Amino acid sequence: MHEKWTFYGKRQPRTLVFIAWLLIFGFLPVRFIAERMVDTGYLLILYYTIPAGLVVGLLAFKLKSKLVLTLGIMLLFTYVLLILLYGVNTPACH
Repeated sequence: MHEKWTFYGKRQPRTLVFIAWLLIFGFLPVRFIAERMVDTGYLLILYYTIPAGLVVGLLAFKLKSKLVLTLGIMLLFTYVLLILLYGVNTPACH
């Protein structure tokens, strides 16, 4: 019989739950630091969001959590959304 997906998901193993939430909330300090970096801040966001989003997405499937899956997808696509947001306002360099 298949386990059902729930909003919060399974609470065991606790280490996987801890890792998932650590990666989700870890984006806030990463973005804070990246905004203060002059030239390479966007790379820090890129190097964090894509792998962290993939890991959180995989952990969501393991934990059967709709909430963690949604947050993992949002984290994964944050960099793409930032490109769309800031890329329109960036002048072209010739």
